[in-house]
Amino acid sequence: MLHAESLELRQVVTKILLEDKGAKYAFRYAMCGNGDIAVGAGDGVHVEPRGCGHRLCPRCGRRRGGKYAKRVLGWLGHAAHGDVWSVVLTQQVRAGESLKAARDRLGVKQRRFMRRLTTMGLVGAMTAAHVVWSKSVGGWHYHTHVLAELPGGRVTADELLGVWRACAGAEFIITGEEQARLVVGAGGPIVELGDDAGDLDFWSESKGPVARAVQYPLRDLAQGVSGWRLGGDSERIAATAREILGSSSGWKLLRAWGRWRKACPMAVEAAVVKVEEAAGVDADGKPAVVAKSEGLGGVHRLYKRARLGDEYARSVFRLLEPSVRNASEFAKRFVAYCRSAWADPSTG
Repeated sequence: MLHAESLELRQVVTKILLEDKGAKYAFRYAMCGNGDIAVGAGDGVHVEPRGCGHRLCPRCGRRRGGKYAKRVLGWLGHAAHGDVWSVVLTQQVRAGESLKAARDRLGVKQRRFMRRLTTMGLVGAMTAAHVVWSKSVGGWHYHTHVLAELPGGRVTADELLGVWRACAGAEFIITGEEQARLVVGAGGPIVELGDDAGDLDFWSESKGPVARAVQYPLRDLAQGVSGWRLGGDSERIAATAREILGSSSGWKLLRAWGRWRKACPMAVEAAVVKVEEAAGVDADGKPAVVAKSEGLGGVHRLYKRARLGDEYARSVFRLLEPSVRNASEFAKRFVAYCRSAWADPSTG
């Protein structure tokens, strides 16, 4: 239920970790999610994840990216902003080149590009490296997505591509997509983003165009070697996964620049107000005390108890279901998981 379509990759990485790191590391990765805690606060229940934190864990990767998305969307949703641009920095794929070499090659050009953006008045930015194996060439398609806030009306898409052309030199190539595009023009706070700040527990892409532009680049590293991308080729998955594990230690794949390096104060304040409003007022008309969160137990163990007929455990899952508010495939599976905890224990 937890790993679903990423199961093939998880099996491959678990085997590699077992061989190279030992049973402790392999078990933690393989069982990511089984240590999640059910937490009660007021009348609601939510899941507090206890992930493995591994770089090739799709679940933990989404959570890592979701934190960056929440920060950027907080700025766009609660403060005036300039023009927000999306630019893809890509280079030629070289057959047989190592991942480290591909990264080093792009890194030089990327640093030049970001320095140029700074001279153009960069307000805030986010860079996300994508590590993808190209089956057609037989090499690493290592590239970077840049989301940058610049003063309104200062630059055009052609000018940004011109800057990248100058930084990339002979390796400048045009991709089949919009390599530089305006996501949203300068203006005041985008109010609808106030409630679309990224789902950290069960991350999924928003339907809104601005939120999607922020969320899309922050995909997990594991997507570059996923089973569907590599056509279910187990040997290729194992080879690419092993090279990533062997060369990516210490790499910072996500990075924030300018004011996007910190949370927007207005967004933080709005979140506090929202919690206080949800708590309501007491009998004297004063703000009610926000209910203190309380750990209710491990989700996995509570599920076992629920299936054995424990009414308390079953009530936890009844309250847990409404905490899932998106329509992703994972969310649907999680809702089904919660509902199965209420089923007649004699049936399963």
